[in-house]
Amino acid sequence: MKSLILLVILLLAFFASSRAAERPPMRIGLFSDTHWTENPKSFQKTEAALKVFKQEKVDAIWHMGDISDLLYVKAYRHYRQTVFPSFFPENPPDELFVYANHDLLRRDALGGVEQMPAAEAFETVRKELGVPNAPDDERIVNGYPVLIFSQFTANAVKEKKLEETANKYPDKTIFVLDHCPADHTRSPYSKYPQVIHIYGHNHAPLRDENSIWQGTHTEVSAGCLHNWRGYLVGKSPESKENTDFAVMDVYPEKIIYRRFSVVTGKECKEPWIIPLPFDAKTAPYRRDFRKANTPAPTFAADAALKLTVDQPFSAVKLTWPEAMQGGEVYKYYIAVEQQDADGVFHPITRLDAYSEFHLDPHLRTGTFSQAFSCGYFDSGRKYRFSVTPAGFFGQTGTPMTVDFTPPANMKESVLIFESRNPMEELEVKQIIGQKRPTAQKPLTLKDGFYQHPSGYVRIFLPEKAWKDMEGGKFRFTIDLDTRQEAPTWTMVLNNPVPFANANNRIKMPEGENIGWRYVIECRKMRAPTDVYSVLLREGGPGEFRINYVKLEKLP
Repeated sequence: MKSLILLVILLLAFFASSRAAERPPMRIGLFSDTHWTENPKSFQKTEAALKVFKQEKVDAIWHMGDISDLLYVKAYRHYRQTVFPSFFPENPPDELFVYANHDLLRRDALGGVEQMPAAEAFETVRKELGVPNAPDDERIVNGYPVLIFSQFTANAVKEKKLEETANKYPDKTIFVLDHCPADHTRSPYSKYPQVIHIYGHNHAPLRDENSIWQGTHTEVSAGCLHNWRGYLVGKSPESKENTDFAVMDVYPEKIIYRRFSVVTGKECKEPWIIPLPFDAKTAPYRRDFRKANTPAPTFAADAALKLTVDQPFSAVKLTWPEAMQGGEVYKYYIAVEQQDADGVFHPITRLDAYSEFHLDPHLRTGTFSQAFSCGYFDSGRKYRFSVTPAGFFGQTGTPMTVDFTPPANMKESVLIFESRNPMEELEVKQIIGQKRPTAQKPLTLKDGFYQHPSGYVRIFLPEKAWKDMEGGKFRFTIDLDTRQEAPTWTMVLNNPVPFANANNRIKMPEGENIGWRYVIECRKMRAPTDVYSVLLREGGPGEFRINYVKLEKLP
């Protein structure tokens, strides 16, 4: 009997020691972009993440910024006084927070938003939320140096702090908490291979395999607990729920980065395993390595692209099934080509669409569709649609195609403004320093193309055109030739004061794209005060030529 008891004790000790051995020296709960409001329902995803953090017994919780949607004092208090204590009434994990742009915004007198001075706003956040760290700070967590930078910290400050930390801890992984993903070509972190840079801001799901990058160092997203749109060539993406957050297990020889869903409370995809110390030659999440070793997604042999047309003709819709074979689908490239007099097809636009990769499997439909406004088409011409499945790293499968001749019975609209010579008739200006047109200068013309230096450029329509709109739904059409490389611009119809968009941003394509058409259909936001202009923003330098512009009022 004594021998049996001793055996049981030894077995229990063995299993206990095995479980202890599985426990990493440091376990961190990670999330970002919670965008709380004063409504307690806005905390539901945060609460689901905290529940997992409690079950996982994390040592610390790190938040990558955009804590509240605006500077809502009640939201910070609700989290600190009610939400967090309900999961961790005693012995709570340590917390670190990144300070970002949404937490210094507040409503202005016109109903828009204005930016408060960072020092004043962040002091309010720190006081009301009980944040332990300053906007720029350094902590030692379980022996690892952790640098925290606000969204507005200058690169020179980061570089100096990184150099000091790397000299002080030459053999240690350095965790950098920052709101924005770094520009890989100009990153202050690129000199330090030991850096693990954790960020938020772009709202990309952790199920997006581009949410981890390795090159000179490692960049990885903390996920997002708000909605996300992303950027799609040719159209404004629809808002989608984002449900992803992470638990990071740190071992001396590796990091296991586990991705979770607030819907199920379970891991939603296989973990990313980051070997330590970092070696650029063998880093498993280099984009070139992953592209070369990940098959392209493909459609099944019996898959078909279906086409339906509204009557009277206002739009044509394509429908297709998920590409189930090969690698995982990230996007579908949906292109339109127009046939010329010689029978040759030339591209005129592309409207990309995301797959359902961001959803838990039981929520996916497996069917996709894309509508094209009649504004893309000219009567009497022949067109060809193609849908191409693309993986996370740009690898593409074989497209499906279908030809289309638009019907003549187009739904009527009211022509408000038209310019067949926009390079002469429309004003185009670079906006200096601000999003609002307070300081402007003309763009340089070279060989018939405007030279876009990067930043903000506006194409102005006559104010009378927008005032004649008198509210309601409208269609804006612009034909552009563009030459640009990544990062490319985004296009939006924008009212400068108050700063408000008619549509979400449309990503422009890379390379040379001649004869492309962009069609935006939406509702005038605050008629008659909104006077929109075309804002080509973000991205790098490039050039463009305007061939045609039209504004129509829709029934």
